[in-house]
Amino acid sequence: MRKLLTLVCISMLIASVDLNAQTERGTLMLGGSASLQATEDVSVVLINPNFGVLAANNFAVGLQASILSSDGYSQWALGPYVRFYFGKNEKGKLFGQGSLSVNGGDGSDVFLGAGLTGGYAVFLNKSIAVEVSASYFRIDDSGMVIVGAGFQIHFKKQK
Repeated sequence: MRKLLTLVCISMLIASVDLNAQTERGTLMLGGSASLQATEDVSVVLINPNFGVLAANNFAVGLQASILSSDGYSQWALGPYVRFYFGKNEKGKLFGQGSLSVNGGDGSDVFLGAGLTGGYAVFLNKSIAVEVSASYFRIDDSGMVIVGAGFQIHFKKQK
């Protein structure tokens, strides 16, 4: 497994050598992330689709949803986010993201939540980025740390 992960990482870096990122104003973003956590007692699957637009260079605003499923229990969330890309490297960029959400679950009340995410996006070509990230979400009185991977497709308007 370790050899496969190393091969994938090296392939992503080689594929990104001649390519440019699309973090310019007016670019639409569509993507998401997923994570899986499994122990002997419980497994948790989290899926986060999102849609956004770069309102300024390296600054995106958008809407994201979350669906969490764990051994017969499910929870949902919906809300806005803001994302900042850092650095001048066009092959890959660090990003930070903040989000707010309305959350609910099986038979539970609706709660407000917030989250912070940090990660790195590797641009495979002018339109597709593969991302790895770590997030902290706070919902009502509980917090959750999540490490995941995902992608973003960047749709740049042609001039």
